Amino acid sequence: VTPPTLTLLPPSSEELQQEKFTLTCLANNGLPSNWRLHWYVNTSSQIKWEEEWNPGMLQEDDLYSWSSSMTISVDNWRKIFSVTCRARLGSLAPLTVTLKAQPDSLDTNFNL
Repeated sequence: VTPPTLTLLPPSSEELQQEKFTLTCLANNGLPSNWRLHWYVNTSSQIKWEEEWNPGMLQEDDLYSWSSSMTISVDNWRKIFSVTCRARLGSLAPLTVTLKAQPDSLDTNFNL
């Protein structure tokens, strides 16, 4: 078993000008191929988001990479305390990367 390296990408500055934007979680250089990525949102109220999952892709070094994206409205983002991307494989301890929100300032609220 080779745990992947997790990276959480914030939206571009152009996306922040729109009504909704996308966060992307990348998991690179893992083995075996059945790691799964999940999103967890810590919020003060019920919110909705769209989630997209891309299964493992074999790389040239015989390791796998995965990605998952979460699209959320700016209004819902203002209700969030943090967003976590978690990589899981069976009973192994999950790997996590978290983005903390600072709702008072949308342009600077992407702190890993």
